[in-house]
Order: sequence, then C-alpha cells, then structure tokens
Amino acid sequence: MLNDRAIARLNAGLCAVLGLCVFVFIVRSMHWPLVNDASWMHYASFLIDKGVVPYRDFLDMNMPGSFLVDWLAVHTFGGGALAWRLFDLALMGVASLAIFAIARPYGWFAGVFGASLLILFHGRDGMGQLGQRDLQMAVLMLVAYAFLFRALRTNLTWPMGFFGLAAGMAAMIKPTALPWSAVLLAMAAATLHRRQLPVAKKVVVGIVGLLLPMILICAWLWRNHAMAACLHSLRLMMPYYAAAGRRSIGYLIRMSMSPSMQVLALAAAVIAWMRRDWRTLEGSALIVGVAFGVASYVLQGKGYAYHRYPLVALLMVWVGIECSRALHDRKILRVVGIAGLVYGCLGVAPLYLRTAIRARWSEVFITSLQRDLITIGGEQLSGQVQCIDSVSGCLTTLYRMRLLQSAGLLSDVLIFGPAEQQIVRDTQTSFWKAIQARPPRVIVVSSWLHLINAGDYKKLAMWPEFASYLSANYDVEIERSFPPNMTGQQGYRVYVLKPLAASRP
Repeated sequence: MLNDRAIARLNAGLCAVLGLCVFVFIVRSMHWPLVNDASWMHYASFLIDKGVVPYRDFLDMNMPGSFLVDWLAVHTFGGGALAWRLFDLALMGVASLAIFAIARPYGWFAGVFGASLLILFHGRDGMGQLGQRDLQMAVLMLVAYAFLFRALRTNLTWPMGFFGLAAGMAAMIKPTALPWSAVLLAMAAATLHRRQLPVAKKVVVGIVGLLLPMILICAWLWRNHAMAACLHSLRLMMPYYAAAGRRSIGYLIRMSMSPSMQVLALAAAVIAWMRRDWRTLEGSALIVGVAFGVASYVLQGKGYAYHRYPLVALLMVWVGIECSRALHDRKILRVVGIAGLVYGCLGVAPLYLRTAIRARWSEVFITSLQRDLITIGGEQLSGQVQCIDSVSGCLTTLYRMRLLQSAGLLSDVLIFGPAEQQIVRDTQTSFWKAIQARPPRVIVVSSWLHLINAGDYKKLAMWPEFASYLSANYDVEIERSFPPNMTGQQGYRVYVLKPLAASRP
C-alpha cells in the first residue's frame, strides 16, 4: 500500500499537469466568437425582448427551459462573444464546485480530476459548443447529485429541495432528465427506508423542488397565451425533430464513448466491481448517471458530440472517485487506480487541450452576409428580412445586426421536411400566410438543409409552391458559395422583392 506521502506527491504532480492544461485552455479560448447554437439561442432571446413569445409567435423544438437559461445569461453577462465565454466559464465553475462536493469524502484529487477532464473535454469540442443545452443539463445534474448526497450524508431535509430544483430545471432543458431524476429520488427513498430514517418529508420536499421550475415556466407560458402552442410543439415537433437525421443504434453506441473514455470507464468499472462499490447508494447513483448519459445520447439520435456532456460529466466524476479510492487499496486495485489517473492526466488531458487550442470556426458566411445586408439596406431591413436557414449562419448575422425577421420561422427544416408530417404542413401554412400578408423585402436562402442534409439549394424543390413564389416575386440579387465544411458545400442567395411585386396589395 502506498504511504500518504507518496500518494500526496503523485496527486500534487498530476494536479499540476491538469491545472496547467486548464489554465492554457482558458487563456487560449477567451477570444472565441459567438457562433452556432449559442448565437441562434441569443437571437431567440433578442426576439423575446421585442415581445415575441416562443411557440406562440415562432415554432421551435427546444424546451422552454433552454430559452429561460439563455435569456438569463444574456441579461446577466451580456449578449456578446466575451459575455458568452464568461457564462460558459461560470458553468464550468459551478460544475467544478458540484464535483468537489460530490467527491469530497473520497479525497480532494478526485474532484480535481473529474472537474479538469470535464472542462478539457468541453474545450476539445471548440467554440461551436459553448454553453450548449446538454452542457447546461449536465451541470444541473451535477448540482442535483451534490445536494442529494448532502441530504443523505447529513440527514438534512433542505438539500432535497435544491436537488429537486436542479433536476426539474434540467428536465425543462431536455426531457430525458425527468426519468433520471425519478430514479434517483426512488433510490434515495429506498436508502432512507433501509436506514430506518423518515422518508416521506424528504421525498415530498424533493418532489416539490422538482415541480417548481415546471410550474413557474408553465405559468409564464399561460400568461403569454403560449401554453397550447407549447404543448402542440412538444406533441408534434419534438418527435419530428428526434426522427430527422437519426443515426443507427450501432453507430450511436459506438460513438457514445471515445477510445480514451472507454479506457477510463474500464478502469473505474474494474475497481467498482472488485470493491463492490456498485452496491452503495453513491456508487450506484453515479453508475445510473453514466448509464443515463449513454441513454440520453442514443435517444437523441443525432450523434452530436455535445449530446455526450451528461455522460462525460458523470463518467469523469466516477472515474476520479474510483481511481482515487484505489490508491489506498490492495496491490491490483492500486495499480489500476494509478494507471487510470496517470492515463487521464498525462494522456487524455493534453490530448483534449491540443484539440481545444487548435479549434477553428469559419465565419466567412456570417461576415459576407452581413456586408451584403448592409449594402442592401442595413438597419432599415429590420422586420423586412427573412432567413430560410437553420444553422448555416443567417440568424447569427441577423443577431449581430439586431434585425427582426418578417415571419416567425427560425428553422427551414420545418418547411422543407416530409409532406406527410403534420408539423411540416402546419408550418408551411402559417409561413405562407405570413409572407403573403407581408412580403419581406429580402429573403436569404442558404444552400444546405440541416438534418436532411440536402445541399446545393435542393431543399427548394421540396416545396415547389414556395420555389415558384420566389421565382415570380423576387430577383436573385447576390449568390455566394464558400469552401465546404463538415456539412458540405456552403453558400447563400439573397433574393430581393421585385418592384411590381412590392406594389401589390
């Protein structure tokens, strides 16, 4: 068995490596721009500030908690790129504090290990994934674990309320968190019963905390006459979005963990099995969290890297705890523990850092479109411009220019999807009425269709009536194409309303 001095030296050396990696990542990433889903969500917050109500005035597949978190972040930190970077760092700070609280009984280095590798894994995804919704959910899950363990370690009741609040808010961001929170609550109740401690009060407090975010958000939707529209979205849009662009089960299971994550998970699993840690509440609860992370990734079906954040967050905590505990155990477990920690700190962490500092994001679409819109009309286009795009960058451009759209369409996959889908037909109808009643002066059409992966403007052929309307009433003022990225060839067309069409009533 290693003596305390040897363990302290090992932990100090590995901590120095992790600390340096995290420091370099933070310094090198402070300039990252506001792009991808973050700018899309910021545009939604911009619309909300203008009196536009989600679901009622624009359709979207996001849960209402996503809009709430982004709106609070914008009004706390600001709406720019640096503000969002600070918000993302704040998320990492909250996650780290939660991880330290979870791992505290098992040694300080377990917390350092879990927090550092989560931060660096997040960094490897680049600026396109800052503040992602799955990251927000993962942070809230960690907070929920911290308060749940606090309640069961001390037999206090009030932490159960905060467990419920964090879990309830996570469920309002991604609904997959709801069954996870129910399982943890049931496990806590069974543990209290086994310890012959009062169960009802703690469980009730947890349930009240769980329901509170849902009640408050539903009250806001009801007050803004958007409750029915929200339920309509949940009933039709979420299944449609979940089915679009779905990967095979085999692919998703294979991609749920990278090879480095598999090695770390194997080390933790060996230690947990030999120590029988899976029989304890905290050990089994963390394993449930890892299993939930895999299930959440597979259920979402897209194979996006950021969908793994709940899995990574709980996996890194679990690995840190199991490997740190093994340092004080018998020889074979000690070897596995040392190997897991050394591999994570000297192999995985520098690898993640290298990927993070090499991350790039092309803004050529956004900067080019911004110049073109300024030339055509600039701020005078507010309320007279419409994006036919999802994630290529049109809404990011409108957000930077603070331009309102003419209609409540934020994702063109809702008008160019399969005609047999009711949500597609409904969105086409509402969008058609909007542009007929108030034809936008400018329509920007991106070349690529998100999820369905149709490039070269082939999406226009999926709704012939709209394509004919464009041809009859608009001229192609500008057409640009850019080098392909991971999704294929990128570009856009800027359509300008014909003078005769503009004069029609």
